[in-house]
Amino acid sequence: MAALDPMSTHIGGGAQSDFYRLKPLAFSEVKVGSVSEEEEERGLAHIVEHLAFSGTENFTNHDIVKFLESIGAEFGACQHPKKQLLSAFDHREHMIGELFSIIMNSRFFKISRQTNPPFYTASTQSEEPCRPGLGLTAACEEGGTLVAIEALLKAVQGAGALQEVARVRVHSVSERELRIARARVLSDFETHYLERDQAYSTDLRDEYVRHFLQNAYTSADETVYELMLPVDKPELLEKAFQVFSEFATKIRVAEEDVKKERGAVLEEWRQGSQYEHRLPIGLEKVLLSGFAHGGLSEVPVDEFDSLSCSTLLATELGVFGYKPEVLSEIMAGKRVNVSCSIGAFKRSFSGDQSPLDLESALQLVHRLFTTRVEPNPEDLQVIMAMTAEGIKSSQRDPYTVFANRVRSIVFGGCYYFRMLTVDKFLRIDPDAACDYFTAAFSNPAEFTIVLVGAITPEMAEPLIERYLGGIPAQAANGPAPILPADVTPLPFGFPKGVVTDEVRMPMVEALNSTQITLPVELVREAGGARYSSDEASGVLADLQWLDLSTRILESRLLQLLRFKFGEVYTVQVSVFFGVEAPSRVGSVRGDVTISFSCDPSSAERLRELALDELEKLQQSGPSEHQLATALELEQRAYEVGLQENSHWLERILSAYQSRRFAGDLDRSHTT
Repeated sequence: MAALDPMSTHIGGGAQSDFYRLKPLAFSEVKVGSVSEEEEERGLAHIVEHLAFSGTENFTNHDIVKFLESIGAEFGACQHPKKQLLSAFDHREHMIGELFSIIMNSRFFKISRQTNPPFYTASTQSEEPCRPGLGLTAACEEGGTLVAIEALLKAVQGAGALQEVARVRVHSVSERELRIARARVLSDFETHYLERDQAYSTDLRDEYVRHFLQNAYTSADETVYELMLPVDKPELLEKAFQVFSEFATKIRVAEEDVKKERGAVLEEWRQGSQYEHRLPIGLEKVLLSGFAHGGLSEVPVDEFDSLSCSTLLATELGVFGYKPEVLSEIMAGKRVNVSCSIGAFKRSFSGDQSPLDLESALQLVHRLFTTRVEPNPEDLQVIMAMTAEGIKSSQRDPYTVFANRVRSIVFGGCYYFRMLTVDKFLRIDPDAACDYFTAAFSNPAEFTIVLVGAITPEMAEPLIERYLGGIPAQAANGPAPILPADVTPLPFGFPKGVVTDEVRMPMVEALNSTQITLPVELVREAGGARYSSDEASGVLADLQWLDLSTRILESRLLQLLRFKFGEVYTVQVSVFFGVEAPSRVGSVRGDVTISFSCDPSSAERLRELALDELEKLQQSGPSEHQLATALELEQRAYEVGLQENSHWLERILSAYQSRRFAGDLDRSHTT
């Protein structure tokens, strides 16, 4: 491999934003990777990555990992291909490339929704593992590979992806297409720039790495923002048209020309522009979420296949009254995203947006509750064919088949977790599915809505009154809201004893995925003696201790299976209680899962090692050092969480749905 010059091929430092001052990040980047390997050296960079932290002069046997975790530091290492170090990074040219991709992908999406499309998805993206390039990908129906290739290679009118690229070269793009794409690019960049002081330390690290490897700008560099703004000027729009027409054959200019052009454009902007940009009142995103009890567990079992596809069909048809491709153009340039879902026990919608785009988000929520989703035959034909191909693909995927088999065993073959086959999907009732979705989001009185973020009540209340208060009330004869105690539970049950099963699928290279699932039940003792009047607090405390225990177990298994034996890359231990219906009383059932991947020949031995380690933890408990480390990591995560909107949104939503909630949020959680 290439020799390393410590003065020019590596960088070390710390990344710390004002927002995440409680969690500074230390990092080191070496400008050499797997691309530097010769054929006979393949995998050497990955081996070096592991060996580098096996021991140092002061730490042995991976004690450095234990030390870092003991002070609340998360530790990790990775290797990736060494990216080409460009002589200079032309941000404007990069931006124009982004515009090109957005325009092409929009065209591809529209083609994929035509009747009998040659592909279901197609996209273009930059490919820069070694040198700048452009990649085109497409997915088609099974057995239609040759048709898709012909569509990509032949100039069939309106059919192929390459035909669209050729059309761009000949006819350029419309000003409307460019305006929409430009709005999206500027919106994304503006988001990064305005929120630069609130960025995750890991994101700052990645920016510094790109700057080190490619001399790219960072979001904290104001000159980049100034350089982006001239894209609104007519002469640069004309320049963009020219670049689009030559995109497939353009050659990167020399370093001196790049620097000269960048400097000239920036100087012209500083001297002649009258553009004024005002920062919004709040730099954070505003998070929006709403939920209502009652979901798919309420539907008859014989209608489950059809109604469980309601969100999928409605999303593709347009839940806000517009087709997805039309809505995407309408919302271009706005920092807003609203989505919805229907789970086993509740319906919900959520969104993240800038404070200035909250009105647009609430407009979408209004349309969600006032739009009747109806299947258009032509659109439905494409959606059904595309989804059927996706199901076929998942049935060939070893990981999906394995996961479905595990769920079937763990939850006693409950219908809710059965894999949907193509035959069953093609027999669903689209009209019933769309009617179910419309009804699920028709009565706003059922929903509890939470807003968290940099917005004042004075700003939010008029918008809430206008768009949420303006949703027509449901007729008096409509179904009554479902209370938590009335939610229908799923008919599931854990296995009575130990179940061992194997799923074998053909793969190019043999690989084993092991999952050990342990049923968990937080039991309420007879007469309520255990939790008594404060039963909810007892359940919450048990959940917190269970979560802490799984963190300790995960750390111990990682030390054993990866650092001691070196036979796994990572180990995950997770807790899941999502299968239990919400209830104010009774036990809480869920499961703890241990999962890892390894060589098939080692699977049985590693499984026994994992179970032995679990038994040791159950019998002897954690060491003082392990408990202190877990508590330190938990404390650091909590401190960081206090600075995040997502943390507070989750806390408030959990409070509304917890056993302690009795109608008043403050009284339920302060008494």
